[in-house]
Amino acid sequence: MRVKILAVLGLAAISLMTTAVQPLAAQTKFGLVDFQTALLATKDMQAEAGKMEAEFKPQQDALAKVTDDMQGVQQRLVAATDAQQQAQLQSQGTTLQTRFDRMRQDMQNAIDFRRESILQKGAARMRDVLEKLRVDKSLDAVIDTSSIYVYNPTMELTAEATAAYDAAHPVAGN
Repeated sequence: MRVKILAVLGLAAISLMTTAVQPLAAQTKFGLVDFQTALLATKDMQAEAGKMEAEFKPQQDALAKVTDDMQGVQQRLVAATDAQQQAQLQSQGTTLQTRFDRMRQDMQNAIDFRRESILQKGAARMRDVLEKLRVDKSLDAVIDTSSIYVYNPTMELTAEATAAYDAAHPVAGN
C-alpha cells in the first residue's frame, strides 16, 4: 500500500513538473535570421561592393597589364634562337612574375582589410536593427539560422531584417 502511495505521489510530482515547464516554453518567443544573407542583401553592402570594385579597378588593370607583358615575353622567348636573348627574356619574365605576385598580394591585402572594415561596420548596424526587431516583435531572442538545422519558417526574419536595415541606413543617392 505504501509503495502504491509513493508511486502515485511520484507520478503526480512528475506531472506537475512537466505542466509547469510547458507554459514557460510556450511563452518563450524566438526569431530566426540568416545574419550573413540579411547583411549582404542590404543596399548599403551592395553599394559598398560597387565602391570597392571601382576602388580596386586601377590595381586590377595594372595586374592585367603585367599579365599581358608576361605573355608577350613568353611568346618572344619561344621564338628566340639566341641563348643570350633567351637568358635576357627569362630574366625579364622572372622580374615580371615577381612584380605580378607582389602587386597581387598587396591588392589582396588591401581588399581584405577594406572588406573586413565594411563588414564590421555593417554587422554592428545589423545587430542594432535586430535588437529593434526583437523589441518590436516582443521576442526573447533572435538566433542566427546558421546554427539551426530545422525550424519553422514562420519564425524567419531575414527579409524583414534586410528591409529594416535599409530603412534605418539608407544609401545616399537612392
